[in-house]
Amino acid sequence: MSMRITRRLMIQTGFGLTAIAAASWVRDDSVHAESLQTPWPSITLAPPAQSGSEKPPVITAVAIHPNGPWVATAGDDHCVHVWDIDEQRLLFTLRGHTDWVHTIEFCPAKPVLASAGTDGRILLWDIKTGQRSDDFASPAGPITRIAWSHDGVLLAVAGFSDRLRIYNPF
Repeated sequence: MSMRITRRLMIQTGFGLTAIAAASWVRDDSVHAESLQTPWPSITLAPPAQSGSEKPPVITAVAIHPNGPWVATAGDDHCVHVWDIDEQRLLFTLRGHTDWVHTIEFCPAKPVLASAGTDGRILLWDIKTGQRSDDFASPAGPITRIAWSHDGVLLAVAGFSDRLRIYNPF
């Protein structure tokens, strides 16, 4: 026989108070991800601080290449950082955005990384050379999410707009 747990039952039994106390413990600022034990092997990558800044950038986007040893991070420093996971080293710092970078995505068919953000621009990068291969602006303004089609031909773009835009950038 199963018992249905209702909100009233939780309050009557004190379970609600226990859950609230547990939730406040989890949100405690003294608990950091680096201090938590995990059964998975891991590495830590930290983008370098920009000149004149004491703190490294806040990471707002991350992408792992589906077939290569690359991971990319982006954030409030307006840059995209491309890392070699195998060697755990920074390969490129890609500069070109004029505001926060909110979304990055590797093309599954070509060595291309797309990035976009608050500046409303979509930049395409050659991940083997670190050079910008294309640059175009979306008429929708700030962009919060991009995604490649499974074959790497189309790029879907969403942001502060009521429309989804789909581009064929090649």
